[in-house]
Amino acid sequence: MQIFRVFSQSHLLIAAISFHYYSYTSWAFQAVPPSVSSYHVLNAANGRFIDSGSTSLLRMDMISIDLDDIESTALRASENWDTAVTPFLNQENAKLVGERLASRADVGYIQVGGLPSSLRTRFVMSNPDLEIDAVAAEAEYCVLLCVDNINTASMGSQSPWPHVLTKIGVELENVGDVVVEDEKAYMAVMPGVAKQCCRLLPKELRGVGITVSVVEPGDYLPYDGTQQDMHLGKLDKRALKYK
Repeated sequence: MQIFRVFSQSHLLIAAISFHYYSYTSWAFQAVPPSVSSYHVLNAANGRFIDSGSTSLLRMDMISIDLDDIESTALRASENWDTAVTPFLNQENAKLVGERLASRADVGYIQVGGLPSSLRTRFVMSNPDLEIDAVAAEAEYCVLLCVDNINTASMGSQSPWPHVLTKIGVELENVGDVVVEDEKAYMAVMPGVAKQCCRLLPKELRGVGITVSVVEPGDYLPYDGTQQDMHLGKLDKRALKYK
């Protein structure tokens, strides 16, 4: 650390102004880290994100969402008679997004989650005069997977799913609810990551003869399973960082 001696009031004033300017410019031009970047989705089936410069950010597990950007994206979709889709949002953020969109008469939307009474959902947004078929939207924007022959006893009291999914390269915004029922786990995912989950999950989970298959629309859905915690803890983040 350098120590500067100021021999007059004028020098002191100049030094103070210089320090204030340096502090301001350092803050103003500091790059925003990816962990707080906002998203803008028009075709979100692949779960990709494009940064925008707006604010009002909300935490969504490992990423942030932007309410202003969601609203403007929905409005553009409505004006173009197109469809915009968000990633999977947790229950808290979905409530806030729903409140924001419900205040607009020029935007129509539904929520899809792939499972009965889904907590983590995606918003499908369009023109209010363009009726969105809920069944068709569920099939298009959510893929339900069944993981069979998992060893639930080895999982302990904590849910391993956020760690395992992130470890195989599937970000949590691409995943909806995970429900464990007996030796099966059902999870809703974006279509773009379904094959990746089917191929890599059996290599990371404990069990004999683990398989991952797609549940076709109209097939069995779990109603009595245990909802899994989809929050990635600090220890999981640290472990993944050094892999």
